[in-house]
Formats: sequence, structure tokens, C-alpha cells
Amino acid sequence: MVQIDTASARLIVTLTKTAKLGLNMRPNPPVAVFHLGGDGERFVIDQRNPPPDPSADIAEQLSAIRIDGQVDLSLEPSDRLDAWEFRFLQFARSVAKVAVYLGRTPSEGMLEFDLSKPPLTPARLAMNWCLDSEPGSMPFFNHRTPNVMDQVVLRGPRIGQKVAKGKTVTATMDDHPNQVIPLKFTDQLLLYRAIMSFEALTIFVARNQGRITPLAHLRWWATWDWMFTWVGDTPTPIKQKSSFDADAWAKGLPPNPAGLADMVARAAKITDPNADTSETYNAITRSAGGRLKDLTARGPGGDGWAVARYSQEHGWPDHVPSNFYRP
Repeated sequence: MVQIDTASARLIVTLTKTAKLGLNMRPNPPVAVFHLGGDGERFVIDQRNPPPDPSADIAEQLSAIRIDGQVDLSLEPSDRLDAWEFRFLQFARSVAKVAVYLGRTPSEGMLEFDLSKPPLTPARLAMNWCLDSEPGSMPFFNHRTPNVMDQVVLRGPRIGQKVAKGKTVTATMDDHPNQVIPLKFTDQLLLYRAIMSFEALTIFVARNQGRITPLAHLRWWATWDWMFTWVGDTPTPIKQKSSFDADAWAKGLPPNPAGLADMVARAAKITDPNADTSETYNAITRSAGGRLKDLTARGPGGDGWAVARYSQEHGWPDHVPSNFYRP
């Protein structure tokens, strides 16, 4: 019988290429790409083109944060691991996805919306932890096959020697969080401020016959905050208070005092993840963007612009610098 040594579970967290909060812009269509990683230009390009090595995992090539989960097992010669899966569940929640657009002059008004809040995101999902997965790998973050090796002694006089009946399983995941925001909202309004903030909870798990056992977890988060000024049709981004950080990884589930375990258990059910692909983190974000587009399709005269707090009467907010736009 396969026995998992849950006490041996561990995470190795690597910030690839000195990961940092970045912003790249592309002209056609004019968008700003907020991302986490030092190779932002390649990330923007490779979203549209195949990776240099067609056989390579594009997630690995573009990775900003890599997490390896390891756990030791004890197997009898007749035991098989076919019925076991060692993977990652990831849950995420949006804290803010705010964009503010201004006219070229105060009389042309402003537009502000938050994709993470109602009515663009349903109230029961807004600010809640949602499964971060795609249809091809549900409920896990990815479908990468774990590596199984002989377990060896790591310290003491027998260091390097094999452990009888022992195996070490290593599962790996890569992530490159990103958000694409239009630089213009219709030709009338230009992006002035964008604030993107999210939290992620990554959990290394084992699954056998439908039962999920959490082994270790890591909570991490990022905030992008950029202001823009314009000269004609050319924007200049100015970084504000952006940040990226993570807690120390820990075994098992998050501690209850932080309230995180209860929140996740209610919103996403770690041991029985939500199988509805329309309620994953990415699907909710795409849906919110589509809803905003539908509501505002008729332009400033449409009722839907009220959702985005469109105001032409009050002009620019007081804090907007006078040089926001120059012809």
C-alpha cells in the first residue's frame, strides 16, 4: 500500500529571471500588458507566436514564478502509482482591476470601472477565492507529469544512499500572471490610471480515487499601479506603488487565524474543487471584460456607461496633472 509521508512535504519557490512587476505596450491594437517577469517583451511576443522550441512547454519558457512540490513515499514492490496524482491546485481572487480613462480635455469627461466588482463580476463571486484552472487541466493548475525518483538519505553518515522502499515525487508548476488593458476606450478616452491587484494560494496536493490531500501551500500576491501621460497618441507609463511578495510556504492548509482557510473552503472547496469552468478565475475575468464591452457598446449615450461611472459633467478629477495630455 502506498504511504505518503505528509511531514516530508516541501515547496521550492523560484522567482525566474529576477521576477519583477513589468509593463509592456503594443500598438495594434493599442494595449498595456501588465505582467510579472523580467522578460516582458518576449512574453508579449510569445503570446501571439509559437515558442522557439515547439516541443517545449511555453509556460516553462515564459515562467515568472516556479513552484516545485516534493513529498516522500513508501512503496512495496507490488505497489503502483498509477492511481495517484501529484499536482497543484491554485486559487486566486481579484482585489482590484481598476482602469480610469480621461478625455483629451476636461470637457470630454472620464470613465472608470473595476472588473473585479459587481455588476461586471457577479456579487457571489466578487472578491472570493476562485479556482485558477483551464478546461484542459481541471481542477489542477496544469497537467504536467510529476517526476518520481528513488528517495535518498539527505544527511548523516548514510547521506546519498537509497532509502528502502522510498520514492520522492516532484511536481512542478510555472505561472506568469498578466492582465491586458486597452490604452484607449473608444478613440475619445485615454488610459490615465490602471491598478491591478490579486492574491493567489497555491496548494501542492495528492489525489487518489477522487480524494484530495493537501500537502503544502504558498500564498503570494501582486499589485500593478501605473499612471499614464500622453503626447498625441503616444502614452508614457509612470510606475506608482506596485509590489510583489509572498508568505513563507508551509505544510498542509493555511492557518485558521488568518481566516484564509475558511474563506477558501467556502468559496472553492479545496478537497472538492468547483468543476464549473465558467467560474474559474480566468473565465470570470474574461466574462467581466465581455460584459463591460457589451454594456458600453453604444458609446457615451448608452445606459451601460453608468456601470463604468462615466461622467462628462464633472470633467477630470482634481488630482489629474495638467500635463496628462498634450497634443
